[in-house]
Amino acid sequence: MSNKNNYKSYMSIKSFPQSNLPTGAEPTPDHIAEQIEPFDPTQFSVPPACAFHWPDGIESWKNFAFGDCVTAEEAFAKAADINVGNRFVLTNETVVGRAYLSDALNSKWLTDTLGELQKNGFRSGGYEYRNGTFTYIQRQGDTLDIPTLQTAIANKGPVKIAMSAGTFGEGTGSVTYGENGWLIFGGPSGKPYNHCVSICGYGSYDYLKAQFQAQGVTLADNASKPAGMYYALF
Repeated sequence: MSNKNNYKSYMSIKSFPQSNLPTGAEPTPDHIAEQIEPFDPTQFSVPPACAFHWPDGIESWKNFAFGDCVTAEEAFAKAADINVGNRFVLTNETVVGRAYLSDALNSKWLTDTLGELQKNGFRSGGYEYRNGTFTYIQRQGDTLDIPTLQTAIANKGPVKIAMSAGTFGEGTGSVTYGENGWLIFGGPSGKPYNHCVSICGYGSYDYLKAQFQAQGVTLADNASKPAGMYYALF
């Protein structure tokens, strides 16, 4: 299994590197994605103009040391579950250990990791937390169906997407590694998908700024930021 010899040493790393961060997602082949049940937005009403889901706790889940982004995003989903009573926060050791046992420390299709967690879940406090059925949002060419994406976020909670990690370094704004509240926009298109992130909210800049402020997080600003919709991302 990947990084077997470095597993324990990486667990002791506390600070974020400023470059060469690992990536860990591979694009799911179309023939695999087509076998997954698509998310049906018609089961819900028209999505609200804004929505936001903040986790009860947050960790890096060591995604700065390993390419375990898909497993880390599953841990985030558990902490930001739309049903507040169902939320729980997993430790770094639990999440990295699960990724290690699933051979998902460095690279994995999103569907592989989600499916693995249906059979072998996160173990914490004497319980095992497995995934239920998951669905996917159909693309319109190279873009997501935005109304459907917003419906899913508002009614089901954080949504995982694949993106290019290079976007973080080439868009306008800045990413402050290891800190909340960064702002970035205008990233390049056409780059290969190699990283999994979660969208946990959407709305105007002012709306999201207020939501983050209520959680003690100061959202960065930029005089050249465009008008329109913004998304909260982990």
